[in-house]
Amino acid sequence: MNKKRFTIFLSVLFCIILFPVLLLISKQPTKETSILTASNQEDIHQFYYRSVPGLEMAEEAGLVREVNRKLDWPGKSASIYIDHIWYNTKFVYLFYHAEGFPSAAYLGGDLFVPSSEPMEKQSFHGSASIGSSSERGILFNESYYSCLCLSPLKDRSGKLFSQLDMICFAPYINIPNPDKYEIIESTQLKSFEIPLNYHEEEENTVKYFFDKQLELEGKKLYFYQFNVSPSKLKLYFQYLNSGKDQVYRITGSYTTDKGESYSFDACPKLITEYPFHYTIEITPLHMLPEVLKLNIDSIYCIGRDEIAFEINTDEFTAKSRSWDTDIGKDRVKSTDITIKNIALNKHSVEVFIAYTADIETSADYQMNLIPMTPYWLREDNIPAYYGNQLLIQDGDYVQYNTDAYNYGADTLPGQGIRLRLDRQFWDTAEKVYIKLINLTYEYKINKSLDLKLSSDIPSG
Repeated sequence: MNKKRFTIFLSVLFCIILFPVLLLISKQPTKETSILTASNQEDIHQFYYRSVPGLEMAEEAGLVREVNRKLDWPGKSASIYIDHIWYNTKFVYLFYHAEGFPSAAYLGGDLFVPSSEPMEKQSFHGSASIGSSSERGILFNESYYSCLCLSPLKDRSGKLFSQLDMICFAPYINIPNPDKYEIIESTQLKSFEIPLNYHEEEENTVKYFFDKQLELEGKKLYFYQFNVSPSKLKLYFQYLNSGKDQVYRITGSYTTDKGESYSFDACPKLITEYPFHYTIEITPLHMLPEVLKLNIDSIYCIGRDEIAFEINTDEFTAKSRSWDTDIGKDRVKSTDITIKNIALNKHSVEVFIAYTADIETSADYQMNLIPMTPYWLREDNIPAYYGNQLLIQDGDYVQYNTDAYNYGADTLPGQGIRLRLDRQFWDTAEKVYIKLINLTYEYKINKSLDLKLSSDIPSG
């Protein structure tokens, strides 16, 4: 096992690692076995609305700019048209069609500011950058229509531009293999300038205020504000009467009286210290609603519970052997936690900590611990609010030295955590103390409430 720092930050960085920019991850394209055919221009508009949340509101606000640029496709009796662009602080959408090409054609390439053209360009940004997950494009009049999603541009300091008069686009057009997960042809097209006249403040935000809460066996999920704009839908809330438990994930769905419905799996952003206030960004809406029905499936929290185990190493000394054990059984939030197995080999020791949760399908609420990759504590690094902090000490209470010893951990979803310790540490310690601090848990709620969005304050 390579020596390196195992620094997976469970709580705050969990969201950064798992959820952001999923739409922009470069991966091989998925099969497009069938492409819908539009009967009129309205069908194309509806495809775009299905693919780009908030687009209808953006059009009404005048945020979608016309490009209307024709590009020759070398070697083909077809042309590529870049029709429109919607530039915002979250994404950049380029709406295009391949005229005279009645099959899938995926747009790629890079945006850049004038005089800052990248040396290397990305011809394709993955199938997730094209259309939607269920529809990559649509056919109309022997032409293929779709849209490309890219990231907004940043200046040299890494800050998003708040104003752009002109941008440049270095496009590629890609033909996917309909039967395999690969691009069979990629062609670079002529770069060109797009007059953008983008100003961030043009996108107005409507703020709705209310006072709604879900009662949860003494605890409360309190919702008090919605910010609505074409590119963002932001919900503000608190998790009350929960001590200092901290929410790091929330799942649910919402439906509006305008007929829109979306599910979400979001990572809250902490905007104040205790008492904690959070925001989550969820899928934007096409139309401003009067009533929004919000359903919360589960919240995932960093709690303040901890468990500790003591292992007598002289009971486990063979060169290579595995023992089934039942060490230090504890029970937290309807979950039994026990060291169920210890396995030794020449170089390492694996300790399996099993999580066995009660499943009460008839209960209104269900709260269980969930095994997550632990954060290894170091003497000079003890963050207060990280979840699943792992403290390991020898019999003299000397902390495990992650600079001197190999170490690691695996999470088995729904089963437990497997820790890997250096055999040298194990052989020189009469006892090993293991403590998990700030255990993470899931609170299954499955409750709904209606949010009446009537009080609004427009802001730029």
